[in-house]
Amino acid sequence: MERLVKTILLSKSTLNEKDVCSSNDLYGDGLLDSMDIFVLIDEISAEYNIELNPIDLTRKDFKNVESLFKMIQAKQEQTTKGNN
Repeated sequence: MERLVKTILLSKSTLNEKDVCSSNDLYGDGLLDSMDIFVLIDEISAEYNIELNPIDLTRKDFKNVESLFKMIQAKQEQTTKGNN
């Protein structure tokens, strides 16, 4: 799943693989802007069939691939619990 997150980052933003792998803070380093974040929210929501509300997300959710992956996992768990 982390690989898919990286693929989404690369395909839906102006980032290259070096940026994605080397940055410790994609937003803080200026590699993602607010428009990139909204595109990523939309793409991640569709790909993982989860509802992401921009108001519930923080800058740290978009820090790097690992933080995005953890945010997706948490939302999937919430969705699964909500369906039971």
